Amino acid sequence: MLIPEEIKIGGFLIGIELVEHLVNERGNLGEYHPRTQTIKLDKDNTKQQNQETLIHEILEAVTSIYDIEMQHKDLSNMAVVLHQILLDNEGLSK
Repeated sequence: MLIPEEIKIGGFLIGIELVEHLVNERGNLGEYHPRTQTIKLDKDNTKQQNQETLIHEILEAVTSIYDIEMQHKDLSNMAVVLHQILLDNEGLSK
């Protein structure tokens, strides 16, 4: 699974940035910023961490854009499951 420079969710283009020190400074592997429509991932994360974190932040963006209420624990679990499904079924992510 590649990390693109941007994704489209509904009518919104969401930029994806690899940034330094996100984990050290903020304690997060990634963040979604609705105001700037960006997802930030820590560039020091492993490939697997960034893949799973990207899915997590995409779900954060979806729940924000579409005003969907979801417990953060449920969103996190959903991200882990979707990441595993995409890894186990290569044809889905092509």
